[in-house]
Amino acid sequence: MSPRATRLLVFAVIFTVFAGLAGFVSALLCFIPAPYLFPLAYHLSHRVAWDLTANFVSRLQCPRCAFQLPAVGVWTVGSYTDHHEQNIYNVRSPIDGKHIGWIDCPQCGSTIVL
Repeated sequence: MSPRATRLLVFAVIFTVFAGLAGFVSALLCFIPAPYLFPLAYHLSHRVAWDLTANFVSRLQCPRCAFQLPAVGVWTVGSYTDHHEQNIYNVRSPIDGKHIGWIDCPQCGSTIVL
């Protein structure tokens, strides 16, 4: 299974649990409407899915040349190079703090979407 499919599957499972809990809390506490809790469940699920995907993905594969790239390493974002090894799903941009959405294959230069 591709890393992106793994992340989306983890997200779907976590969102189902959080949305179910949000609906239960909404019904239990009658004063918190469910439409306010579902966006919170979505954003929490998204953050947790990114963090958990790092535990399941150890290699990335280029879609063009099938080059196997380890997911753990010292990553460079723009001109900034981190000084310790970490999983690509845990790397954040030092400029805006967001996760990295893609990397280039070191062999053929094709884009690998995370």
